[in-house]
Amino acid sequence: MYSKVNSTPIVVPSPIAYTNEHYNEQRNIIANLISEYVSPALTQHLLSVECAMYELAHFYNESIDA
Repeated sequence: MYSKVNSTPIVVPSPIAYTNEHYNEQRNIIANLISEYVSPALTQHLLSVECAMYELAHFYNESIDA
């Protein structure tokens, strides 16, 4: 198993409010993993990428349910 990076879990904000409950559940699972196993700098990068990809999908009229 991987070693924990953070001795105390960090708070991972949720910048996007997904309307589908399934996506919210998946995001919560991922956020819990990130909070213990990913450095704060990488967490910030992951959140930035999530927001950028979400906005690009919206810009190109891609369905989030695909």
